[in-house]
Amino acid sequence: MDAPGPLPRRIYEERQEGLLRRLQEPSPVPPEWKGLVAVGRSFFDRPGPVAYLTGHFPPFPSAEFSDLGRGIGYSLFLMNREGRRLLIADFHRPDRTAVDDVRISMDVWGPFMEALRELDMDQGALVLLGSDLFPLLGERLLRAQLPDVVLVPGDDWLKSMRRKKSPEEVALLREAARIGEEGLKAALGAIRVGARERDVAAEGHRQALLAGADFVRYLRVHSGPWSEYTSRWPQATDRILTEGDPVNLDIIGAYEGYQFDILRPAVAGKPGPLLQRMREALAAIQEALLALVRPGITVQHLFQKAQEVAEAHGFPHHLSSFLGHGIGLETVEEPLLIRGSREVLQPSMVLCIEPTLHVPGQGAVSVEDEVWLHEDGAQRLTSLPFLP
Repeated sequence: MDAPGPLPRRIYEERQEGLLRRLQEPSPVPPEWKGLVAVGRSFFDRPGPVAYLTGHFPPFPSAEFSDLGRGIGYSLFLMNREGRRLLIADFHRPDRTAVDDVRISMDVWGPFMEALRELDMDQGALVLLGSDLFPLLGERLLRAQLPDVVLVPGDDWLKSMRRKKSPEEVALLREAARIGEEGLKAALGAIRVGARERDVAAEGHRQALLAGADFVRYLRVHSGPWSEYTSRWPQATDRILTEGDPVNLDIIGAYEGYQFDILRPAVAGKPGPLLQRMREALAAIQEALLALVRPGITVQHLFQKAQEVAEAHGFPHHLSSFLGHGIGLETVEEPLLIRGSREVLQPSMVLCIEPTLHVPGQGAVSVEDEVWLHEDGAQRLTSLPFLP
């Protein structure tokens, strides 16, 4: 099979072999390590560790464990130090998985114990990828059945690989961004005084799916007083837009497993004077950040520039402490662009640049663009105007 997952099989095999070579080099991994285990959760949630290495996306939503199913929505990829590979999943598509040995079960933990014995990984250190996804049940079963196994977190190795996007990944992220913008344009076109938030969200969902999205996780429509919040459940309500309402639109979904995350600050009718000043300041901040971002720039430098522009526009204490994040197989990946970070941006990263201005009691405005960092600078993957 030439193309499991969204990428050619050879890319997944190169990732698997590259990780194996890295673990065989002198490293903090104990010398008695026997193999690695990657954990993945539902395709719309946290598939990254397994999807990145194998092309497999767990198709079911993760569910509470029961006697009849202890692992719905989970998958486990195992590779021993000799390079033998095995995938345990609740379901899979052979044409989309770059692993030949696949075990299907609604209880992934029973087959997991069996596979560890089969692969001679039932004692010594196991490098765990996706340690935040590995449930307590898995640890308890190991302690009870395989007490000589020691789990060693290896997330940093996989994260360092995932941060740098290949040309094939950049092409998928570029198409994902185009699809996300199609959905966002439809939502923007549905904004009018008298419309409900959910009317706006429905138009965006529909168009993104028609444009090629695998799914739209949500299209967050935050209007009026709700614009002050950067997150809220549900994504949209029956609230009716009124004249001058700020309306922040944030669309998140995926194309061939690769995510899009784009945000625009809209308005129902005509904005009031303060809202217009905030919108203009936000656009100036985003323009300055996108002109500055490139390999070698620190996150702290980005914050300094954003703060300078905010102050110049009369909003010295209103800039959020979060300026964005990486994006790829998951919506929010490292690096996180958080105030105080010492991160230095690197070539081949794809980032969401996402400043917010917040005036307590008055509202907030946010904008988000996707940017690919390459050796010569940076290129926007999004193209919508900052102020629709």
